[in-house]
Amino acid sequence: MPDPALAAALAAHDMSKIAAAVRALVEAREPPLIEAIKPHLTGLTLTMDSIALLGRAMMSHCPRVAAPLMARRSGGARSITVMGTSHVRFFGGHPIFFPLFIGMGPHLLCLTPESDAIARRKLHDNLDRIDPADDLILDLGAEPYYHSQNILNTRPDPQPEVTESDLAFMALTAQRYELLLRQVRDRITGRLILFNVLPTYDAVGNALAVVLNDLARGICRELGIRFLDIWDQVVDPANGALRRDLAAKAYNDDTHLSEDALPLVLHALADLGVVDRDLPTRTGAAWRHVYAFPVSPGGDTRVWCEADVIPANAIRSEKVAASYIATAALEILLPIIASQPDARVLMLNVKDGFLAITLPPGAASQVVAICDDADSLNAAERVAAFAGRDDIALVADRESLPVRLSGRQFDLTLVNLHPATIQHDLDRAEALLSVVSPGLLAVIGPGDLHQRNLPPAIGRAHRFYPLGVRHLAGDWPKFGLFLC
Repeated sequence: MPDPALAAALAAHDMSKIAAAVRALVEAREPPLIEAIKPHLTGLTLTMDSIALLGRAMMSHCPRVAAPLMARRSGGARSITVMGTSHVRFFGGHPIFFPLFIGMGPHLLCLTPESDAIARRKLHDNLDRIDPADDLILDLGAEPYYHSQNILNTRPDPQPEVTESDLAFMALTAQRYELLLRQVRDRITGRLILFNVLPTYDAVGNALAVVLNDLARGICRELGIRFLDIWDQVVDPANGALRRDLAAKAYNDDTHLSEDALPLVLHALADLGVVDRDLPTRTGAAWRHVYAFPVSPGGDTRVWCEADVIPANAIRSEKVAASYIATAALEILLPIIASQPDARVLMLNVKDGFLAITLPPGAASQVVAICDDADSLNAAERVAAFAGRDDIALVADRESLPVRLSGRQFDLTLVNLHPATIQHDLDRAEALLSVVSPGLLAVIGPGDLHQRNLPPAIGRAHRFYPLGVRHLAGDWPKFGLFLC
């Protein structure tokens, strides 16, 4: 029977009351679970507008991650986890790396006891979710710059030169590094690697970075930890600042590295014996979306592999646009899926798995998600494992897939089209739709999709719900959801 408060809020189309009713139902369980709301969806008579409002509330208040996995898959492709500040994003340009952007620089500082406690908590909360057998690169190192900028009031009387007080803060930071590195080293079985502090365009900060790198190098040597040092390759010898040809271009004086620095990183890792020297240095990224998971207080953990994009210019990002459209589609589909007691869902062309992994845990009894290829599958499996999602069957698309799916029955099938590969995505969807019973068919695609050569099942699309907004990059403003 529907919850009276939820039914009344939906009838009134009152988003604040819908959100409050959903939150009350979900949080009545400990831990909060989507199962708490599912019984109250049976018997509701909803318009598409109210479904979208309900779905938005459910996406906001239902958990986005499951409990950390106790067991890990074996036999996957080699993966090196990179964890730390926004500097980790450029690592996503190579598929060997799994980049976890766990917090902005100011939230990962070992400068003061208070900031160190916050950084330590974020690191340990995220460590709970990674495979301890994988090698781990830690990116800390924002302390010299933020100390010079007096972000935490550690340099209230700024001087143009390095002072004894500045050096004392770097020494204390190094001591906190040592304790943290010991703790992390003892929690993993893979190799631990500390990434060096990078140069910026702040003269005092760069001088202190040299000092902190020297201290960190000695600590790593003592603890048996590898030190990933590319300072000499990325610093401009003329001024001691970051080489501008290797810097990202998200804003003026951007101090993040661009993907052009990846060969330098891979060469340094080869010197450390972490990767093979014949590993290709430029293979293209498998990440097509931006993931965000509420793992620890102080901001979501993100998988966001675009060094040239920040929140201020996110409208330039195809990955942000793809994520926005997929999430908006799920807001419509989630109440439909969750209203069925044992929904079986098939998702086609999910790229790096975003649609399946963003569907809240427990929404369906079975989710089969088809990734584009082996590289996309590898990316999706790493994100799913981090999110605790062992309830999703992720599969790489290959010629034999129609045989494997033949005769399967689903309650809902979602076909995902990407602007750059629409015809390819349609062709693969046709091959798979012809061998399954898809149930309700939904398609994420452009509004002019009917002008293309469509598979018979998709050709029956009879209603289009626009999802795009004009600020999105590329052709994404034209995208929406078809129900067939």
